[in-house]
Amino acid sequence: KEFLIVGRRTNVAWSLNASFDATYEGFNFTTNLENGNLFYPMAEDYFIMSKNAIDWANIPPFVIGRAAYDNWLVEHANLQPNLDVIDATNTLPVIHQDDERG
Repeated sequence: KEFLIVGRRTNVAWSLNASFDATYEGFNFTTNLENGNLFYPMAEDYFIMSKNAIDWANIPPFVIGRAAYDNWLVEHANLQPNLDVIDATNTLPVIHQDDERG
C-alpha cells in the first residue's frame, strides 16, 4: 500500500540561539523542542511519501510554499483508497529556526 507521511514543525525562537547551530556541541534538540511552539494545526511542514503515492500529472500547478497547497495535497491523499496518510508530528519532531524575519 502507498503512503504519505506529514508532520508539523515546532517554532523555536532562534535569535536566542544565534551564536550556534545544530552542529554545535552545546545544541540540545530536546530542550529546543520543549521550549518551542507547535505551529498551526492546519499547516503540514514536511512530506514523506512512497514512490507512487501521488500521481503528480493530476496535481494542479501549485506554487510550493504558498498557502493551502499542503492542505489540498493531504485532502487529495485522504480521498485515495490505496493511500494511507500518517501524521508523524509526534514521532518525527522537527524544529524551525524562527527569528524576527519569520
